[in-house]
Amino acid sequence: MSWKNLKTLALVILIVLNVVFGVSVSVRYATVNYYSAEEKKLTKAILAESGITLPSSILSAKKRKLSAYSRNLSADELKETIGYLYYDKLTALNENVIEKFDVTPEGKMELLYAGEMLPSEIMNSSVMSEVIRIDEYKDKYEDAANRFFNVKRIAKARANRGALKTELSLYRLMRAAESDISIAVFTQSFGGMTGSGKLYVAFREESVISCEGELALLLPDVEMKTENADLVDLLFKEKRYFDSIGGVETRKMTVSGIYYGYMQYFDGGIAYYVPVCNILYSDGTLHGYFLTNGEKIK
Repeated sequence: MSWKNLKTLALVILIVLNVVFGVSVSVRYATVNYYSAEEKKLTKAILAESGITLPSSILSAKKRKLSAYSRNLSADELKETIGYLYYDKLTALNENVIEKFDVTPEGKMELLYAGEMLPSEIMNSSVMSEVIRIDEYKDKYEDAANRFFNVKRIAKARANRGALKTELSLYRLMRAAESDISIAVFTQSFGGMTGSGKLYVAFREESVISCEGELALLLPDVEMKTENADLVDLLFKEKRYFDSIGGVETRKMTVSGIYYGYMQYFDGGIAYYVPVCNILYSDGTLHGYFLTNGEKIK
């Protein structure tokens, strides 16, 4: 065989090997990151035995692989960050325009303008009505809260360089009867994942008059990679739970959504952000699991 033909044969073999390798990698990627049609079909059938309906879309998304995070809580870094973010509020506190402004390293915050009440006091002293459809109010209240708390600047503070970005999202909205006061409840996200803390903010029209709850100013900056529990395993745990309480014959449960976030807790001056998976049913039932070990959140 001529040298030219040998080179052609070698090139053909190389192309074939690359195609085979590419297909192998693609199949491997799909197997690791997505559920097969057979897995989805079998899971739906097994859950249906317990009266649980699983929409096909639930297992169609890419499998989530989430890390845990931590943050050392330094009082000095907090003081510096508060000065960077809230110089205007510290000035108003000194001038008695703001009656109270407290922030702890764990992210507990209370702010109260003079002559006003904290959100908990307003809710205890007024008849509150829940705003069910909050989508039309989200932009207005989120913009107002993110501006008031300088949320976009939190990640720019020196203490948060290299940390996860953060923002506030409207979670609930309540209005006081016969008053122009609203209580907006916000969740704080870290790297796009919702944390478990809640910040209650009282508005008079569109102006903040008080707040209390959790707003982390020292953001998670240490990644801790960990194994994640498989979603199918968690769904089978749900099946076993519902089977244990009986009523399979009449049960009609539909999984309406799977939501991921962080459970925040504090230990020895360190904040931990542990990834969790929340399984929501159409009747409002919500069960959560720690992704790090698959244990149910109590």
